[in-house]
Amino acid sequence: MEAPSWLILGGVGYIGRNLVMHLLENNLASHITVADKVVPAMAHLHPRYEEIFSRVEFVQTDLSRNPAKAFTREFDYIVNLAGETRSGMPESAHRQSSVGVISACKDRVGRAKWIEISSAKVYRSSNRPNNEESSPEPWTLEGTWRLNAERALEGVNHVVLRPGLVYGKGDLTTLTPRAVLAAVYRRMKKKMKVLWGSDLRINTVYISDLINAIVHTKDLNGVFNVADPSNTTQEDVNRILQDLFKVKCSYYSRTISNLASLHAVAEEANQIHMAPWAELCAESGVDSPISPFVEEENLNGSHICVDGSRITQTGFAYQHPRITAELLTESLGLLIEAGVLPNILNSS
Repeated sequence: MEAPSWLILGGVGYIGRNLVMHLLENNLASHITVADKVVPAMAHLHPRYEEIFSRVEFVQTDLSRNPAKAFTREFDYIVNLAGETRSGMPESAHRQSSVGVISACKDRVGRAKWIEISSAKVYRSSNRPNNEESSPEPWTLEGTWRLNAERALEGVNHVVLRPGLVYGKGDLTTLTPRAVLAAVYRRMKKKMKVLWGSDLRINTVYISDLINAIVHTKDLNGVFNVADPSNTTQEDVNRILQDLFKVKCSYYSRTISNLASLHAVAEEANQIHMAPWAELCAESGVDSPISPFVEEENLNGSHICVDGSRITQTGFAYQHPRITAELLTESLGLLIEAGVLPNILNSS
């Protein structure tokens, strides 16, 4: 039986490049088309990923405006990774990359199964895990438009995955900026002090587990959370950062955090962090796309807390049940090797 054909929307990004590599290495695709506005040569790819894009069909297009360039054949599976994940982006960017893409592509799906990669940010902030029956109450623009995108899929044969914070193997926006902050505080020889206490939930999933979940659920329907069973907290991550970077970390209480002006906190933090980070990059000769810049919306103390067990009832198993120093070090190492991150693991 011939392997299926895949169309990966937004496939040059962090999740997409790992999905393409997995499909190729495991002979799970007879054909792969990757459609993205960003060309691979401009995507800060590690050499291990550069080669894989020479083995697939790549189409450069804005899917919300010209989807026809990507839909040149029938596909078995369409994976949508086109949503905006960067903080601080205007609402129009979130709308265009979510509902805009689905509205433009919807009539072209044909017999294909649509796999929508949404986000755990569609749920309310709670320190008790949200399951798939929990009422959505997004607290970020990303969460709001991810939920709108899910609803825009009515009438399409689809499955929805709602991952926690995805980390590992070259992550640019999830745990890497926290590691950069730790490196900055080590350079300043200061204690890293964090809002909202040690018990803030920032539930995680390792990138390979999310990729396996995409392949596992491709013939299922419904909604599945994807988050490892460790119920990751801010303290879990900071404990690893303290060990890796030899910095001390403490917390402002939730009471004090509630009294703080988040705008003022973000502004002051960015004044403190950006200069030493720029110095570190200059000394290393690295023009890094990663920064410790703090967006106000990421300081509001909201939990990302989800129950990712339903998917295990279908036979899926998490291979990385908790974040470890080894997994974070591997991810940072790939970015350092790719030349998009100074060698913060060994710098002083």
